Amino acid sequence: MPQSDKSTTFLDAFYARAYGLTRDELRYILDPADVKGPDYPSETFRVLKENEIRLYGEYRTRRLVLEAWDQMEANGEWRWGCERCPPLMPI
Repeated sequence: MPQSDKSTTFLDAFYARAYGLTRDELRYILDPADVKGPDYPSETFRVLKENEIRLYGEYRTRRLVLEAWDQMEANGEWRWGCERCPPLMPI
């Protein structure tokens, strides 16, 4: 994965946390049907989701953003995921 993609997914997860979202709320924003079920009538990123499923066989952005969330949650530090970055303030 290009570094820019990794940075973007970490930033998405970081800012979701900074705005006070829970992981499930972030899941809902990325794909409401993932939380509410396949019959839920609302969509947020339909074109992105369809394009990624066509290109990668999965909704890659959702997976990568949630993986970034989980990684930052597991290590106890909400950092960008790089060795040179200074620690960010805990939320």
